[in-house]
Amino acid sequence: MNITSNQFSLSFEAIIVYQYVIRITPEEFNESDKTRAIVRTKYKVMNDILGTHFFSGNNIYMLNPLEEDIQIETSFRGMEATILIDTTSSNEIVLDKNFVNTEKSLSQNIINCVIKEAFRQTTLKQIGRSPRFFDIQNPIDLSHLGLKIWPGFKASATQTTMGVTLAIDSIFKFVTTQTCLDRIN
Repeated sequence: MNITSNQFSLSFEAIIVYQYVIRITPEEFNESDKTRAIVRTKYKVMNDILGTHFFSGNNIYMLNPLEEDIQIETSFRGMEATILIDTTSSNEIVLDKNFVNTEKSLSQNIINCVIKEAFRQTTLKQIGRSPRFFDIQNPIDLSHLGLKIWPGFKASATQTTMGVTLAIDSIFKFVTTQTCLDRIN
């Protein structure tokens, strides 16, 4: 009998990741959800300047250190905004296979952010703040029950006795297609 697991061993050499704080002016835009939306308006420009990078909250992570501060002008919801990445906020993080498995582990958070970014590059849709991604374009239709089922996935990296592992679970979201009034009648 073969038993398979939803955990896959990850192997990689030690990687240095540079963390910087992103500030948005004016201050009313300086919230993590607005930061992501504003930064997306200049994604191509930032990709050209920064190379490989990803965001989490008000932080940007990249593989190369910045030589100088970055300032990019943009507009968001009809208002002018400035994206600022300050080199004095730099933090150098070494990712290796021996990270500690805690909620506060920056290495674990970075690996999980990379996984989340990889999911965002697919056609799957993230629902909620947790890294849960669903295929909303191909639902299972149960119209006779007034339901649709969206298949999806969640994934996270953890430290196990095997080393760093990626656990991938299939999940489902049940969505009603009827209003409460329809159900009562």
